[in-house]
Amino acid sequence: MCICHLPCRQLRPSPSPNGDQAPGRLVAHYHCVVCSVTIARKTDMISHLKRHVNKGETEASYSGSSDVPFEESAPSGQAYEIMKELGTNVQLMPNHTTPQKTDTYFNRKMKINRQLVFCSLAVLAEERNPLESLDAFGATGIMGLQWAKHLRNAVKVTITDINEVCVKMIRENCNLNHIRVEGSRGSSRVPDGGAGDVDGCPSLPWRSPRWMPTLSCT
Repeated sequence: MCICHLPCRQLRPSPSPNGDQAPGRLVAHYHCVVCSVTIARKTDMISHLKRHVNKGETEASYSGSSDVPFEESAPSGQAYEIMKELGTNVQLMPNHTTPQKTDTYFNRKMKINRQLVFCSLAVLAEERNPLESLDAFGATGIMGLQWAKHLRNAVKVTITDINEVCVKMIRENCNLNHIRVEGSRGSSRVPDGGAGDVDGCPSLPWRSPRWMPTLSCT
């Protein structure tokens, strides 16, 4: 496992106070010997290699089709991870595994649960047409994105989250998967004790002091 300063990972130039852009600088990083992806931190590189080992993947046997995460540089220069699951890519925050310290928590162990929900929805889509589905508190939006990407016009998908950071990332993940976003619910507020309709979906039994933006994916 080596570290390099080649142009394969370069921070984007940041604007200076006088309006000029400082030139981007090269950042030290690692390359996986199995799948050749670029990873920023040594601890992440070790974890990445352990996942290959646990799956029995070597440089000779790796096909590139498994759900292996890789990292890119975010606009702020901070590395974020892109996870591929069932042909759907989602951006992950560096601390996405810590529920109370990240805005967009992602649990890899829930993959089977997401697959079960997807299978159930696929069967239901054959019985009901049209079918509208809501991915509430979507976080990264991985589940709703899988519905929209694979079930296509059979399901109208709405993804929402109470955290505006999550909604922003969901929108970015839609673009990452070439999924068109029809629009979002505006600044209407839900009164305390009441519940609002979300893009034609039934009222949801929660109380929220703030509006919840939603994204409809097609």
